[in-house]
Amino acid sequence: MKARGVMNQPQRHRGTQRNYNGLYPYPGQPEILEVENLEANPISTGQQAKRLISPIGKWLIWYGVQVGLRNCSALGSNPLVVLIALDSAFDYYRDIIGMEYVGPMTIAPGEDGYAFKFNRENAVAFCTRQEREWGKATPFEC
Repeated sequence: MKARGVMNQPQRHRGTQRNYNGLYPYPGQPEILEVENLEANPISTGQQAKRLISPIGKWLIWYGVQVGLRNCSALGSNPLVVLIALDSAFDYYRDIIGMEYVGPMTIAPGEDGYAFKFNRENAVAFCTRQEREWGKATPFEC
């Protein structure tokens, strides 16, 4: 489930959040989007305490899901959006974001992670919940 090296373009907001997305397979018709890294960096804001990044984290996931919905061909119960979470973020992705837990996965030697996914139906449901709670996003063309 973990692949590397495609579209590793960071999306930055005020220097505190990062969102790396990858479309796979590449080259070719993308089937799934992997959120490779989503984090808040409290040190960049002068804070040392751990903190969740909601609602900004939800909007970054929403954005990634939108990219997946527009560009990926996964249908039915097949994964559309996947990510690997650390133990400290397990409850966030399962309970707050509402992603389906797939199973444990090794991120690197000695570093365990947990795989989560959205299929197309779950992805649309997440976006609908996000927009109902926070309002519709207004895209800007630059």
